[in-house]
Amino acid sequence: MRNWNRKTSSSKLSSVSISFSTAAKGNFNHNRRTNSKVPENVDPTRTAFNKILIDKDIRQVYKEVFGEALAEYNANQVAKKHPERQKKDYYSAVCHDKKTEPFREAVVQIGNKDKQLPRWESNDILQKFLKRFQENNPQLMVVGAYIHNDEATPHMHIVYVPVATYSKGLKTRVSNDKALKQMGYKTWNDWKDSQMACLENLVREKGYDREYMHNTNKHEPDVQKFKRVQKEVERLANAKLENMELPSIPEPKIQVNPINKSESVKLSKIEFEQIKQVMNYQQTQITSLEAQKSVL
Repeated sequence: MRNWNRKTSSSKLSSVSISFSTAAKGNFNHNRRTNSKVPENVDPTRTAFNKILIDKDIRQVYKEVFGEALAEYNANQVAKKHPERQKKDYYSAVCHDKKTEPFREAVVQIGNKDKQLPRWESNDILQKFLKRFQENNPQLMVVGAYIHNDEATPHMHIVYVPVATYSKGLKTRVSNDKALKQMGYKTWNDWKDSQMACLENLVREKGYDREYMHNTNKHEPDVQKFKRVQKEVERLANAKLENMELPSIPEPKIQVNPINKSESVKLSKIEFEQIKQVMNYQQTQITSLEAQKSVL
C-alpha cells in the first residue's frame, strides 16, 4: 500500500507543475477502472477516491451528433443511384478507417509524484478545467471525463470526439485537424497553448504559481514571439552568408567554338583545384551556420 500522506503539504507550496497532453487513442476500461487486472501503477486502496464526471455511450453520441447528416448523405447516394455507398453505421465506419480515429483523449495533470497539491484542491481545479474545456471547444464533444486519484499523481482523462463541418459529401464528420481550424486555431500547438493557458489561470486562482519542469526557460505561449525570434535567427545567418569572405578564384578563360558559337571554359589543373577549394570552403561555412541555427 502506498503512503498517501507522504505528499508535500500545500501549505509549503508556492508553485506547482502542470501538463496537458493528447493521444489519438484512449482506453475506456482503464479510465473506468473496469480492467480485468489492476494495473501495476494503480493503488486499489485509493480507487474509491476516483471521480467519473462524464461517461456517455459513444455509439449513442455518434447517432446524436452525426445522425442527421448521415441520413441526408445516404438519401443523396440513393438518389444518385449508388445505394452501395451508403454508410449504415458511421461509428463502425470510422473505427474501420485507418486514417481516422473515432475519438481522442487528453490527459490533464497538476503536480508530479514528488510535489503536488492535496487531492481536493487538484480535483477542484480539474473539474473547473473540464467546464472551461467544454465551453472553449464547442466542436470537441466530450464523451468521458475521469479523475484518477489512485495513481502517483491526480490527473484527469478527457475523451472527446472532434466534429467538423463540410460543404460536400457527409457534411458532419470526425476530423481533429479541421475541427481545430474551424475553432480558429492554425496548428495543434496553438490549441495546446490555449489549453495550457487556461489550466495555468485556474492554478493561479488557487494561489499557486506555475512551476516549469525539466528546463531553465519558461514555455513561451506567445507563438508569434517565437516566430519573430526564429526569423531573426534566419536573418542573421543569411547576412553572415552574404558577407562571407571567400578564397580567391581564378578568372575563367572562355573559348567560343567558331562553328556552332558554343562557349566553353578551359581550366588548368591548378585552377580546377582552386575552385574545388572554394566550393569546399563554402559548404563548410554553410554546414557550420546550419548547426548554429539549429542550436539557437
